[in-house]
Order: sequence, then C-alpha cells, then structure tokens
Amino acid sequence: LIVTESSSSSSRSFISALPSVILVKISSIRFVDGTLVAANAVNANHTFTVYAWKNGVTSAPTKILEDATHGGLVMGSNISISGNLTNGYIWTTDDGVKNVLRYTISGGTVNTTPSIITLKDSSSAQIELKGSRGAGEVVPNEDGSFWVVGQSAYPTLFNASGVKQSEMNAAVVNNNNHGTAMKLFTFGEKKYAATVSYLEGQMNGYFTLANITNGIAATTGYNCSYPKVGLGATANDQNMSSIAQSISNNGYRLNIWVCCARQGVAYYYFDGNLSSGVENVT
Repeated sequence: LIVTESSSSSSRSFISALPSVILVKISSIRFVDGTLVAANAVNANHTFTVYAWKNGVTSAPTKILEDATHGGLVMGSNISISGNLTNGYIWTTDDGVKNVLRYTISGGTVNTTPSIITLKDSSSAQIELKGSRGAGEVVPNEDGSFWVVGQSAYPTLFNASGVKQSEMNAAVVNNNNHGTAMKLFTFGEKKYAATVSYLEGQMNGYFTLANITNGIAATTGYNCSYPKVGLGATANDQNMSSIAQSISNNGYRLNIWVCCARQGVAYYYFDGNLSSGVENVT
C-alpha cells in the first residue's frame, strides 16, 4: 500500500511534482469506525504489525500493534475486528488454523500480548482447520464465542475457550469446505450468511448467500450464489479468500464483494424498495 508524504527539500526542485512514498506490506485490510486498518502476514520470527490510517489514507499510518513474538507462530494472513478501535478485539489465526490469536483493545491501546486460544474438540484434542499462514477467518459473536472458517472444514462454531460446538450445514456452501471467509449480517428483517465456496476443488470461487433468520443450525441450504460460473480456473492453493459486506443508501442497499486468490474479485448489490423499506431478500 503506497501512502504519500512530503518530498524532501533537497530534491524538491528536481521532483517537485513527485511525492516520496511509504511502502507498507499488508495481507489483510478492514474498515472500522471510518478508519482503514491493515495487517501483515508473518513467519515465526517476523514482527506482526497492524496499521491504522487515523488521519486518512493520504497521511502516514499509525502502528497500533507490533508483536515480535506472537507465540512463535506463523500467522496473520487475515484479521477480524470486533467492537471498535477504542474497546474491542483484533482476531487472527495461525498457519494451519490450529489456534486463534485475540488481541485486546482497551482505551484505544492494543495489548501486544495476545490470548492464544487452541482450537479443540469435545475431548480436548487439537483441531486443524487449515489455511496457509492463517488464511482462515475468525467471525466473532457478541457472547464471546466465535466461528472459524478454514479450508478443511465447514464453518465451525467454538465457545470462548476454543471448544468446538457445531458446524454449519454442508449444503449452505454447496458441499465444498475449502472456502476461508464468511460474513454474518442483518439486512432488512432477515439475517444472512455470505460464505466463500468453489465450483470444483479450489477452482472457480464464488459465494453463497443463505437466509439464517431462524438460526444457522436450522439453515439447510442457500438461497443464491454468485458468480454462477465462478471467478477463475486457477486453483487457490494459498487458500486465501475474502468477503466484504456493507449496507448503504440509508439501509436500502446491500453490497457484497468476493475475492479468491489468483482468481479475481466481483462486486454485487441489491437495492430494496425505497417506499416500503426492505422486508425480504430471496
């Protein structure tokens, strides 16, 4: 990501129209409270860094988190943020998606020592959901539990201690467990899950949209999927995928973006009825 700043006075006469740049290596971006936030994926001996563009993207970013050790784990490919940048959490996973790392934000300061939550089954055996450098996504719930989406299991619900509670029904993602991203949201009177899947193996990525108003456990399939032909025939062997979702136009427009590594990005929107409001999305 390139952010401009003032050029040096010694060379201004020569390159007065060209800004100097700050180069920031990132693998995941989020937008929180009007602020762009980004993080890098790291090896075990590299510093995990989270940046926030507190003064807008034309200014230099602030490093809100630097963790040189992060439990000695390869991690950080995909971050999630719950709460906000004053009080909340930054979530990510390790290589293989065996652990969830949770950084606490309190009073605008990020604790540089994460809580490392080992993912376990009911017998306390460690679970591996897989995803290069932690390409899996954590989707937090308000009660402290969280979903983890990795490429060797269907989206899986864990309690706050990391013990598996349940899995999403396979038919919700068309019986393909390789996707590593999911968004849960409310639009109009309904609740939805947008989840990455693939038409074959890890080729031709797309997303399914499922109505989960009656609860994820009761959801047995999806309502629609886009793009119908998938995003590309090159296999996503990095396991990296993303979904971004927002609601605009005073609550009447649903926006969804889907990205699968080496395949592409697609954007979709749905406009509700402006006179009666959004009641249903099929």
